[in-house]
Amino acid sequence: MDAAITRFSRRFRLLHWAHAIPFLFLLISGLSLFIPPLKALHVGGFRLVPLLHVIVGIAFILSPLPLFVAVRSDAVATADLRSLYRLRPEDRAWARYALGAVLGARVRLPLMGKFNLGQKANALFTVVVTVGLMASGAVLAVNFFSKRVLSAAFVEHVFPVHDLLMLLALPVLVAHVYLGSLNPSTRESLRGMTHGWVRRTWAREHHALWVKELEASEGDTVAGRSLDSFH
Repeated sequence: MDAAITRFSRRFRLLHWAHAIPFLFLLISGLSLFIPPLKALHVGGFRLVPLLHVIVGIAFILSPLPLFVAVRSDAVATADLRSLYRLRPEDRAWARYALGAVLGARVRLPLMGKFNLGQKANALFTVVVTVGLMASGAVLAVNFFSKRVLSAAFVEHVFPVHDLLMLLALPVLVAHVYLGSLNPSTRESLRGMTHGWVRRTWAREHHALWVKELEASEGDTVAGRSLDSFH
């Protein structure tokens, strides 16, 4: 029977979904603002879709502090966050592998740690775009409720920046969802982000160095368990 290996702690998964769910809602609702009939829906004197977009956006802007406070006490989650933004020697090998795969070459996946370079690039891109969306969104939220605080000229310059960041995020999000839930060779990672564990055989194939490090530091009896123990 295949064994299971713990991939992400509960708090790390909380951090991921607490970001992903409102981000997805904001992206969809933001795109819907380009559809005049949806944008024109009113409730209580406010346009419904823009109002929901702004309210969720404000909650999203305020969410990082309590989330990181919650995650900070989780040593494993903290180590994962640090690992996401730290380059390792095998990242160069993954870059060559990815380039070859894009060009159609038959290349073999190199031995990788817990996160490959693509995942690290996605994490960095997400942080940069999210910060930009939060900053520009805060300006637009203030302007949504009051036109007297900020100058119209300033707000007019912020609108296209916010829209551009949203459009940049869209293809990256689509690729992330595809690789994490639809692509046969990588969709196992979704189980790691929903249930916290993945199959050991999959982990060995895609993150062999991480499995080796985990077994060396914790021992095989801690690192892996029967799949039945997770059900």
